[in-house]
Amino acid sequence: MQLSYLFTTLLAAFAVASPISTASDAAEGAQLATRATEELTAEYRAAQRAISNLQAGKFYWFTIEWDLGEVIPGPTHETPDELKQLQQQLGFDHIGLVVGQVTETKTGKGKNEKIKKDFKASLLHMTKDTKKNTELKGPNYKADRKALIRGGETSKKKVDAAKKAAKDYVAANPVYSVATNNCNTFVQTIKAVVR
Repeated sequence: MQLSYLFTTLLAAFAVASPISTASDAAEGAQLATRATEELTAEYRAAQRAISNLQAGKFYWFTIEWDLGEVIPGPTHETPDELKQLQQQLGFDHIGLVVGQVTETKTGKGKNEKIKKDFKASLLHMTKDTKKNTELKGPNYKADRKALIRGGETSKKKVDAAKKAAKDYVAANPVYSVATNNCNTFVQTIKAVVR
């Protein structure tokens, strides 16, 4: 009886100390291998900080805000007094809408496979030009230290419609006004299209 007890104990010890992996160990190892081969662009990381569960091929929108004294992309010609009024009215100097698509590009095979994740987007915002008219800015979005503010998922059709609506808005509202036709009125109008 003692021999069978010792044999059972010995088998149990081998089972505990065994390096045999389980299915969950294999899945975790595969995730680690995948993570090691991923390249995340700065634009993707910025979008991911705002919405953690981004999916390749999907379209998303976000807002972005600049505080008093921060550099706004592209020249803007608001006077210091107008900027102060905007700050008091809105709580920030400037706002824009970022719309685009998450992409995933795979290269290589097997252990050499690499996945590049990107957020290819446009930054739509309206500024005042030198003649006190509205001016549409629509450059490609480049991540900097400005945080994207959580928006949501959208569609290609809505992103295209938002870009058209941005052009139409500026054409229909050519005179800039801190009180009635500023960067925020522009963004709120275009945001309604992309939602």
